[in-house]
Amino acid sequence: MSKLKTFPLFNSRLSFILDNGLRTIVENVEKNILLMGIKQGMRVLEVGCGSGFVTRYLSKFRLHKLFTYCW
Repeated sequence: MSKLKTFPLFNSRLSFILDNGLRTIVENVEKNILLMGIKQGMRVLEVGCGSGFVTRYLSKFRLHKLFTYCW
């Protein structure tokens, strides 16, 4: 038996919002990117990028390199 405890990050019934354009009403993605300290000319690795919702916003930042790793 595993001793690893897991906790849900969000209510799975709301998962339809993840790829919905209405997500921008709830979450300001560009502001979050700036809060992470990502700036023009940086190299960024995005792991587990899913559908690429955030990747689209990262592409607007004129990064030196944007690497994505999806599984």
